[in-house]
Amino acid sequence: MFIVFYTAILLFIALILLSRIKSVKPVEYGHTEFTLKGDVVKSNAESIIADFLTKNDLRYKYEHRIWGIGSPDFYLPDYDVYVEYWGLVNADDERVRAEYVKKMRWKMA
Repeated sequence: MFIVFYTAILLFIALILLSRIKSVKPVEYGHTEFTLKGDVVKSNAESIIADFLTKNDLRYKYEHRIWGIGSPDFYLPDYDVYVEYWGLVNADDERVRAEYVKKMRWKMA
């Protein structure tokens, strides 16, 4: 129960940061960015989340593979928590968005 609560808090903080940071570039998913640690991530939003985790001394593994599901964006090994940033739920292309939401719901289930 604590892990679920802690995960919700982390996601809430990440969303607040993303909504307040003016430097979030409107780039397409798949545009690589570098984090403070030097990791290569797939979007500016993911680099913001990774940098937030780093600045708050939260260890993470980027795209840690889970058998049968895939690779969620971040795994926090100290808490055994996975964090997924759903960056394409508002994609302009309706087909891209629909396919993404379908995969998102499958992962959550």
